[in-house]
Amino acid sequence: MTIQNHIDAYFQPSENWDDSPKVVNGASDLFVNIMEEKGIHTRVIFGVEKLPRNFSVGLTCTFTIK
Repeated sequence: MTIQNHIDAYFQPSENWDDSPKVVNGASDLFVNIMEEKGIHTRVIFGVEKLPRNFSVGLTCTFTIK
């Protein structure tokens, strides 16, 4: 059994873009749609100055496997 516990989301805003919550909402919805109740999780969003490869959003997910 796999249960998702938490998502850390990192985003790199720009002058013309700060819609990271929409992207993270989509990721959260995807996990819940795929994993149903086991995909319910907590999350936090961090704004950062720079991400590798100039990505706009990065996600780190924590799962428990029983």
